[in-house]
Amino acid sequence: MAKGVDVVGWRACAKQRELGPKRFVLTLKKLGRQAATGRSLPPPSMSMAVTPEQRRRQQQSQDLRDARTLFDQGTPECAECPISDGKPYGCYTPIDFPIDADAETALFRYFSAQLADERSAAFGIYRDLASKAPPQGTAWHTDRGAGGELAELDAPLVKEWGMLMWKKHLDSAQILGTLFFNQRRLGLISVLAQFWEGFLAEARATSPDFDRSTTLKQLEVLGELYDRVLELASTTEGVHVLVESDAPVAGDQDDGKS
Repeated sequence: MAKGVDVVGWRACAKQRELGPKRFVLTLKKLGRQAATGRSLPPPSMSMAVTPEQRRRQQQSQDLRDARTLFDQGTPECAECPISDGKPYGCYTPIDFPIDADAETALFRYFSAQLADERSAAFGIYRDLASKAPPQGTAWHTDRGAGGELAELDAPLVKEWGMLMWKKHLDSAQILGTLFFNQRRLGLISVLAQFWEGFLAEARATSPDFDRSTTLKQLEVLGELYDRVLELASTTEGVHVLVESDAPVAGDQDDGKS
């Protein structure tokens, strides 16, 4: 099963209450990724499986097709859910690893350019999160390139400014390591929604390979999910964002405040 970041908009519907936050995210993580794989399978073969290996592969393919069917059924509430946008489990979206080079480059370019505006969402994320992340040695710094799992680029992109004791550092590994975490406060959800909206508008306008970038297309879906979560969270208590990431993290980034 592919690894990545899995994001859920939580509103405590019947299925979410039944499973609870952690189990719901993990269930959709498994089911959603299996369903995505199942959609790419060719039609089932009519030939008889003879060897144990053939039977194993045949069963694996059937399990993936079953997951696709189950995921596409959604729940009875999905059609009317303001977060799901009428789609089966539309409250869920994945971002696959590795983060591709086009997306990391576009993220770094947009984020670093926004630091000049202290009112921007990127500046707030930098001040409160990215600037406090380790500048080296994390999985986002090291588990990348040809032999890595998290990012395609061989090394993070780096911005340094200021002098002497006022010198500051920002790299794309710090950015990627601080954008994906549980958000329970309306203000923080609003900041992230504003960030993704601005970034995606800029990336679509300036990245010639936007539609060929798997990560940018997945982030576009994530931005749309944030818009729906924010709209509902603005009028309904308890609505928040849940994140399950396969990337190792240093410390607890969970926004635990209600």
